[in-house]
Amino acid sequence: MEPITITIALLAALFGGAVTVALLNWSTVKREIDVSKIPGGFAQVINKGLKGDHYEVDLGIFDRGGTRHKSKSWKAKNLDSELRSSFSQEGGVIRVQT
Repeated sequence: MEPITITIALLAALFGGAVTVALLNWSTVKREIDVSKIPGGFAQVINKGLKGDHYEVDLGIFDRGGTRHKSKSWKAKNLDSELRSSFSQEGGVIRVQT
């Protein structure tokens, strides 16, 4: 990636904007869950669906009481097969105990 592209992506992430990627894969989402997890809490990944030419996917990290402590959003041209399959099996919402 060009340095300016990296800078824009980092600024978008810092200020809560969605990160735009060509392909969002489960390993990217899982890595974000692993670094942000709260013991005894949970992560919830929501596929907001196809919005124009891209998917919108939101991640929330919650404590056991349901308070959200961290959020991350992605806009993706495509989802990998593992993520797409998980969303279809779970009705668009994936919940992971942390």
